[in-house]
Amino acid sequence: AHIYSSASDIFAFAIILREIMTGEKPYTSLEVSDICREVINGYREPLPSEKVPPRVKRIIKDCWDQNPGKRPLAQIVHESLVD
Repeated sequence: AHIYSSASDIFAFAIILREIMTGEKPYTSLEVSDICREVINGYREPLPSEKVPPRVKRIIKDCWDQNPGKRPLAQIVHESLVD
């Protein structure tokens, strides 16, 4: 069973932020039926350096960490973005 928490929202934020920064829809390289399995197994889409600055790349990677307990709280993400 999967437990949903604020860490799930932080993961979703990372996916949305990647889409905003790259202009690319998420997971178009995967079949819809494969997305959940691949993400659960650790697949993350590339973060092209020419589109995603290093600071934002770090935030995205922190927010989509495989371990939900390692994902930052929303307040920390906010502070990282407005710093």
